[in-house]
Amino acid sequence: MAKMFHYVQVTAVLFFSFGYVTFVEPGNVLVVPVEGSHWLSMRAVVDMLGQKGHQIFVVAPDFNIHIQASEGYRIKLYPVSYSREDLQNHLKSFAAEVFTERPLLQKFMKIHEKMKHGAALMFDTCVRLLNNKELIRTLEETTFDVIFTDPVLPCGQILAEHLAVPSVYFLRSIFCHKDAISSQCPIPLSYVPRQLSGLADHMIFPQRLQNLFFEIVSHFLCDVLYSPYQQLASEFLQREVSLHEILGHAAIWLMRLDFAFDYTKPVMPNMVFIGGINCVQRKPLNQVRILSI
Repeated sequence: MAKMFHYVQVTAVLFFSFGYVTFVEPGNVLVVPVEGSHWLSMRAVVDMLGQKGHQIFVVAPDFNIHIQASEGYRIKLYPVSYSREDLQNHLKSFAAEVFTERPLLQKFMKIHEKMKHGAALMFDTCVRLLNNKELIRTLEETTFDVIFTDPVLPCGQILAEHLAVPSVYFLRSIFCHKDAISSQCPIPLSYVPRQLSGLADHMIFPQRLQNLFFEIVSHFLCDVLYSPYQQLASEFLQREVSLHEILGHAAIWLMRLDFAFDYTKPVMPNMVFIGGINCVQRKPLNQVRILSI
């Protein structure tokens, strides 16, 4: 029941976000995904939209791990400069570093190094997409009703601005609370713990100082990750824009959060919580026979 409820909840939000698209008249959906576990969750929604009769058009880099062709959607691959092995090695090393115990300063330097390398790969993905004139021309000549994208990388939203199409986000969060900043949600340091801090939403004074430290550190990390996109967006859209400005233009935010596992925080009315969708691709536990002694 929980699985079905979250399917219905997500697809209903997407249907209504199309505006004039009704259940009788299918719409055209442009999907701009992010590789890895981001796509594994998003695909469940993409597949259901295809089953409902919507025309799905997915754009993805030619070297990826999980984003493959399917009968439920059309896919257009575009070339990038890195290989599939480069991407796999980065994801494995970054995941290993996140769970490695290190002194705080050393941990920061290692994460900074990994993010810098990953940011270069992801930025190349966006640059190659936006500079692919043939693909962009195809998208311009197609009438899309909505762009379904993961804003962890802002390329999909840059396309939404260019095509003047409403966007629906599918995300858990954006690094450095850029989701809160872009949507103008308050994120008080007194009870919203910063990423990687390991803190809870109830903090004594020294812990609040620690939270402030992680807030400052996060700006250095995110400057590496996101600063190139602002110039790229301004050049592509041919006007001065800020990253927070364009990210804040989403019609609907589908948040893969559940307050049973996440701390409460202020949110906006167009943010819908769909944390249960993370269980859609669950597998049954192995049956282990317990032998009595």
